[in-house]
Amino acid sequence: MTLKFETATGIKLAEGIRNAKPKEIDNSNRIENTTLDGKPHVQTIGDPSFILQFEILCNGDQQVLINNAYSIASRIKYVFQNVEYTGILKNKPQFDRFGKLKATAADTKFTADITLTILEENAL
Repeated sequence: MTLKFETATGIKLAEGIRNAKPKEIDNSNRIENTTLDGKPHVQTIGDPSFILQFEILCNGDQQVLINNAYSIASRIKYVFQNVEYTGILKNKPQFDRFGKLKATAADTKFTADITLTILEENAL
């Protein structure tokens, strides 16, 4: 199974991915009411949005790219189970250092939980 997490231009944003979950409904625009005779009534408005959640291992240089992608809401590609998803980061990732602090950013490792709001999906 191929897992990729990269910018829209193909720059790799993670050295590893784990705890990948299948896509989930993030927000379905449901309005639930009770009619005058006491029966439930559910109305949906528009299409629901979907998210993907996973954990990444990245280096310090990739951390900067991910933070920049979040700050300008740039599109990110994620490949999971032979489907390429394009989306934007839903939340600002909170990075935790993994291992010891190294001399260069490229050698220092971090982990973060990622939530990606899906904009497009294409089968590979």
